[in-house]
Amino acid sequence: MITLDMSGPFTFDTNNGRRKVIFTGDTGLFPTKKGASGEAERDQKENPVLDIEVTKALYNQYPEEFINPDLIVAHIGSIKEGEFTTSDFMKLSKKKQQEKIYFYPNHLGLRGLVMLLDKLRPKVAIISEFGEELKTIRFDLIRGIEKMLERRRAEMQNKVFVIPGDLTVVYDINRSSFFCHDTLDFQPVSEVEFLEMDEPEESRFYCRDVKRTYLFKKPAPEENNAKYTVESYHLGVKHHGQPYCKCIGIKVA
Repeated sequence: MITLDMSGPFTFDTNNGRRKVIFTGDTGLFPTKKGASGEAERDQKENPVLDIEVTKALYNQYPEEFINPDLIVAHIGSIKEGEFTTSDFMKLSKKKQQEKIYFYPNHLGLRGLVMLLDKLRPKVAIISEFGEELKTIRFDLIRGIEKMLERRRAEMQNKVFVIPGDLTVVYDINRSSFFCHDTLDFQPVSEVEFLEMDEPEESRFYCRDVKRTYLFKKPAPEENNAKYTVESYHLGVKHHGQPYCKCIGIKVA
């Protein structure tokens, strides 16, 4: 389901059972307040006023069956420096919350993302729509989020696998697996690691100063071997399309 206010969740019946997927789209953690006319309320700076109530948080809007979904694709968007502080926002007064807004009407931001993942506990989370200011720190940010969730859920056996979304990332929802660039095949989430690496010069069609996400079967190879693997992968992409080889049934010599 996709509406003006939110998108998802979705269920897919596959050969390996039902898969539950949440795609947040351009949705904030909290909705905007509506006036009597039905229009969004705005503050003195013409910014939308958010209705910050726990019961109205995005994670409380999904049916109970979507707790612990197979996959969440979440848009983080741009963030503010203050989001890295440790104060408990929900314990602040309403006035202080409005003075110190770290939630947004059209994307999750850092705090909204962490709260969503913590409450819904997906098996896999692919984070997308990074703000321009995050392009050089997105890998460190994702690893930090993953560690934070591990500490929060230390008693749980199933950890949340968090990965930055990219053109190089391919996920098979049927088998709950990722395409690995070293094996040229899909591997279960529990057997996959990702590395931040430069894209080969001849393959840089889009962002020329941003590192890419590459996946490897555990344990990930050393830097030199990983670089060779990535170059070999892109050579195959050049000839066969992306992703290539076993992913689309092409045999590799």
